[in-house]
Amino acid sequence: MKKFLFLVTAVVLMTPFMASASEIDVLLNKLVEKGVLTPIEAQIVKDETQQDVARQMSKGTMDTLPDWIQTIKLKGDLRLRFQTERKDSADHWKNRGRYRLRFGAEANPLSNLKVGFGLASGDSNDSRSTNETFDDNFSKDDVWIDYAYAEYTPMRDLKMIGGKFASKDYLWKTTDLLWDSDINPEGASVHYDTSLSDNADLFVNGGTWVIDEIASQSESDTDPFMHYLQSGVGVKLGEMDAKLAGVYYGFNGVQGNVLDHQKGINTGADTGLVYDYDSVGASAEVGIKKALGGLPLKIDDRIALFGDYIQNISEGVQEDSGWAAGIKFGHAKIKEPKSWQAKYLYAVLEKDAWLDTYPDSDRYSGKTNMKGHEVVFEYALKKNVTLGLDYYRSDVESGSSNVEHLVQADVAIKF
Repeated sequence: MKKFLFLVTAVVLMTPFMASASEIDVLLNKLVEKGVLTPIEAQIVKDETQQDVARQMSKGTMDTLPDWIQTIKLKGDLRLRFQTERKDSADHWKNRGRYRLRFGAEANPLSNLKVGFGLASGDSNDSRSTNETFDDNFSKDDVWIDYAYAEYTPMRDLKMIGGKFASKDYLWKTTDLLWDSDINPEGASVHYDTSLSDNADLFVNGGTWVIDEIASQSESDTDPFMHYLQSGVGVKLGEMDAKLAGVYYGFNGVQGNVLDHQKGINTGADTGLVYDYDSVGASAEVGIKKALGGLPLKIDDRIALFGDYIQNISEGVQEDSGWAAGIKFGHAKIKEPKSWQAKYLYAVLEKDAWLDTYPDSDRYSGKTNMKGHEVVFEYALKKNVTLGLDYYRSDVESGSSNVEHLVQADVAIKF
C-alpha cells in the first residue's frame, strides 16, 4: 500500500504546472468515490503533497516552474509613528500621527543578474520622505515606485547597478548628514571590494546620478547630474574593527539652476544657484565588540565612534563645510528579541556646504545652515518588531536662533 500511495502522490506532483489545491482535492475525491483510495489514504496523499510542495518552494526546486520565478523574494515593512515638534518661535507643540508602508520584490533571471522593484507610501513631491500623515478626513493615500533596478555581478568582487536604487551598497556613509535615508538615486553605480590581507579589505564606489532633465533645453543648457568616486579600507583586528573612506562629488549643470525639492537656504536657491557644489568628504567608524563586558542574549555587544565630513571646494564659497560625529553602543545588531542600541550624534552643516535638497529631512526640516543634537534608542520587542525613540534638538548655524525640538516614537514591523 505504501508503494501505491507513493505512486498516487507522484502522479499528483507531476501534474503539468502543478495542479492547484482545489484540483488536487477533486482528483483525490474521484479516487475515493471509485474505491481506489480510502478517505484516510486520500488525506495522507494530500498532506504529503502539501509538505513536498512546501519543501520544494523553500529550496527553489520546483521542477514545473521556471527557475527565475522560484528566486522571487518578497519583503516589506510597516512603521507607525507618533511625532511631536516645536520651535521656540511657536507657542505650542505640533502633534502628528504618521505611517510608512514599503513593499518590494526581487528575482534572479540569471545567476549573476538581479532585478528588483519596490513600492512605498509618501508624496511624489518629497524625495526625502515615505511618510503619510493622518489627515484630510480619511482620504485615500498614494503609493509610488520607490525603486526599480537591475544589478549585474560579473565577478565576485565587482557589481554594477542601474535604474532607481538604494545607495547603501554603492556609497558608504556613517550618518544622514548629507543623504536622507529615503533618497533612492537614479542613474548607475559600481562597487568593487577586494581583500588586501586576512585583516584588511579595499573598496571602491563610483557612479553617475541624474539630478534632473531640462524640458526646454538649448545648446547652452546642461541637464543637472552628479558623478562621484569613493575609495576606502576596512580593517579587523580581534574584537576591533575600523573603516575609513574618502569621497569626491562632482556636480554638472547645477550652478545657475533652481532644483526641485530645495529648502531655499543655499545661496541663489530661488533664482539660480550661485555655486557648483563640487565637494570632497570623508567617513570613518571605529568599533570594539564585547567592550561593555557582555550583554544578555547570544549577540555581541559593540561600542563605536563614527563621523562624516564634507567640504565644498567650489570657488568663492564662504560657508562651505559640514561635519557630524557620534557614538553608538549596545548590541551589534538589533534583531533578536530584547536586543537594543543607543546612539548620540552632533551635526553641523553650513549654508553652502552641500545642496539643501538631500540632508536628513528630520534634522531642522532637511535644511543646511543648521547645527544640532540627535539621540536615538531602538529596542527589538520581537524578532521582526522594533520600538524606536528619536529626539532632535536643532538650531540655525548662523543667524537668529530658533531652536527646534522634534520627538518621534516608532513601531516598525517587518514582513
